[in-house]
Amino acid sequence: MAQSSPVTLQFVRPKSSAGAFSTVKILINNQHIGDIENGSTFTYRLVFSGKGTIELLVNSSIYSKTLSFEAEQGSVYSFETGFADMGVYLLAIDNPAFEKQKQALAVQSSAPAQQQTNVGTSQREPASQVLIDRTNKSVTLQSEKELDSEAIRQQWLQKGGLLTGTSFVGGLSVLYKETDDIWITGAGLNMAFNQTIFNLKIPEYKAGPTSWTSFHFGYGLAGSANSVEIEFPGTGFDAVTSTSYQLDVSMNAGLTIGLGRFIDRTNWRGAAIELNYKPVYSTYIPEDGEAQSNFNFSGFSIDFNGSNFTSTMNKIAPKAQVKFSIFILPPVNDMPFFVSLNLGALWYSK
Repeated sequence: MAQSSPVTLQFVRPKSSAGAFSTVKILINNQHIGDIENGSTFTYRLVFSGKGTIELLVNSSIYSKTLSFEAEQGSVYSFETGFADMGVYLLAIDNPAFEKQKQALAVQSSAPAQQQTNVGTSQREPASQVLIDRTNKSVTLQSEKELDSEAIRQQWLQKGGLLTGTSFVGGLSVLYKETDDIWITGAGLNMAFNQTIFNLKIPEYKAGPTSWTSFHFGYGLAGSANSVEIEFPGTGFDAVTSTSYQLDVSMNAGLTIGLGRFIDRTNWRGAAIELNYKPVYSTYIPEDGEAQSNFNFSGFSIDFNGSNFTSTMNKIAPKAQVKFSIFILPPVNDMPFFVSLNLGALWYSK
């Protein structure tokens, strides 16, 4: 009996100021398979025989995009997602384009932080920047501040052992559009809490090949509420209102193995393989009808990175900091008035 080969779906989200602190949810055939953060990649493998139709959906707050295609077993399909002027977007791209963007993200994560557009004189002071898009007239204000627990993370990177990371993200968005024929009002609220325990065995300095390992295990809770009302002034039609809620409960476990050598006493370079497993239980509650629940137990991903020890660990356990952003899109031409506020914090403890 012939064995089925998995279909590989790989997603890239370029680093951008638009929606920087908002998470994009990824669903396959109405099942939530994972989330993708700003400036990151996500890989998922789906097993089925022969050919089949896959429906992708990306969602964040009150926006979503779908894409359907015929997939063959054993094939690799690449996609780009993120935030554009009118919410989230989802594009099919070829595999070379995916690899090019993935390499660009790796370079950005390992490069020294640029300070020319930031306001702030030290690491512990808030660093802020204002971005203006002359095309759609949007304005983005971003501010971030390193937290005191970053010293705990830095000590952990030097000595290894156990570390606990805790994060909270909250966001609020409002949409309004008014024409002679239709009024649209929308609002979205989302919150997420995650806690992860890391166990790191740092590479031992010696001549020749050496290795290191990092294991993590944690859980997450995420909830969102979205509401949209459409009115038809002067027509006599009743307004149409849609409200929905979603709750996600997730577990996550991961193992990273690095193989390489020391260039000097403080510079380890090599390759790292990352194995991650994230099952998610989701409940969607529409305004009308019954709640819909599903458990996605197949959230497995694998990734290969060629980089140094520090940049790899910065991806696994990012810097302790608090971030705040405001995005304002004025009602220019056919665009709606849109405002989003996001607050995120990540801190560590031993």
